[in-house]
Amino acid sequence: MIEISVNEVFWECLTTDKRYVHSYGSRGSGKSKQEAIGFVLDILNPQYFKGVLVREVQDTIRDSQFSEIKKVIEEAKLGDRITANEQRMSFYCESTGNTIISKGLKKSKSSDTARFKSIENPTKVWIEEAEEISEEDFEKIDGSVRKKGAKCQIRFTYNTNIEPDHWIRQKFHKVQRSDTFYLHTTYRVNIDNLDQKYIDSRESLRETDPERYAVEVLGQWGAKKVIRPFATQYKQEKHRKPCTLQPNRTIYLNVDFNLDPFAIGFAHVWEDKEGFHFHNFDEFSIASGNLHEAAKQIKAKYGHLIHNFHVSGDYSGRARSMQSPSNESNYELLMRLLGLNIRQMELKPNPRHENSRSDVNFLLAHAEDFRVDPMNSPELERDFRIVEVDSNEKIIKSNRKDISQQADHLDRFRYLCNTRVVKEWIARKQQNLN
Repeated sequence: MIEISVNEVFWECLTTDKRYVHSYGSRGSGKSKQEAIGFVLDILNPQYFKGVLVREVQDTIRDSQFSEIKKVIEEAKLGDRITANEQRMSFYCESTGNTIISKGLKKSKSSDTARFKSIENPTKVWIEEAEEISEEDFEKIDGSVRKKGAKCQIRFTYNTNIEPDHWIRQKFHKVQRSDTFYLHTTYRVNIDNLDQKYIDSRESLRETDPERYAVEVLGQWGAKKVIRPFATQYKQEKHRKPCTLQPNRTIYLNVDFNLDPFAIGFAHVWEDKEGFHFHNFDEFSIASGNLHEAAKQIKAKYGHLIHNFHVSGDYSGRARSMQSPSNESNYELLMRLLGLNIRQMELKPNPRHENSRSDVNFLLAHAEDFRVDPMNSPELERDFRIVEVDSNEKIIKSNRKDISQQADHLDRFRYLCNTRVVKEWIARKQQNLN
């Protein structure tokens, strides 16, 4: 006889037939433990079941979902029925033939995105820390879970410290969906299993940090509190405005060459009798830092306007590149793929963080018409709001799992602000103000 204790708060969540299941809220609620229980019960069920444990990075599954399922198996003394494969982070039940496998969308932060479609006939997917994956990755997963006759589900677990414009909030919470089961929990539903000192530390936030208490303890929606923003002068109500492509104007293409992704932006910059105009009207994020794919997407959308391009960006792109058989630099390869000429390139050494921070904030404060398109440049708009600097004004980038520490689109924007057209306007404006 199997003895597994299920928290009654989660029972409907574990038994629902809806396609999508969202278990979310504050930390310490036990939602991951309950998902692990659900997967153990499913692998023991004679009905066909193929579970998939998903996180953004493969290795992080070991200490999260894989570990949680192992604990449930040990506690229920099911080791003789369910075999764990430590190397593959998988489980197999001989009596039912059912399996649970692990699938990181990436082997590491800098690796290629995995092809989820390579998994044959998955029936249930559990995405832990779901806020880490992209909407594009979700769509790949969603299109793969389709076995006829099986109970197919995609299950999400996550906390509520995510931005209002994050795809999960936009796609599933802006309007609650009939095909989705929602369960919001806090640590209080799991209080019998928590150390008193942990509980005291959570409750102490009520007085010491009410904003953090609302998110981390009550599980309310909220973004990370920005203590020292890079863009101190960015104001959503002033700068977050629609932009349009103006085919007869110069298109300032700016790029940051990361391993993953390449961040590419498109802007119009001009000055007239009404003042200085800076319109960030589009951006691309190219997975895996693939220049050939970048060029393909640029040509598909703007191929008829390449003659209007003015290219700037990350100075490291001048180094030899392994992407090119002839060992061209990234810029040389980009020039060849797009048919650019050298007169369209403006490559300058990358500015120091503190210097570009000063320029960016001066531009935000004093340009008469500065715009970031909220629909087509959302990542730059987000970077303006959440990227922070340390006490030396250096951008904080030590943890790429934290979206506020990626700053890819802010970097490519900083390089654009270091070009002649912007630097000359800043010098003139500062002189006039003085």
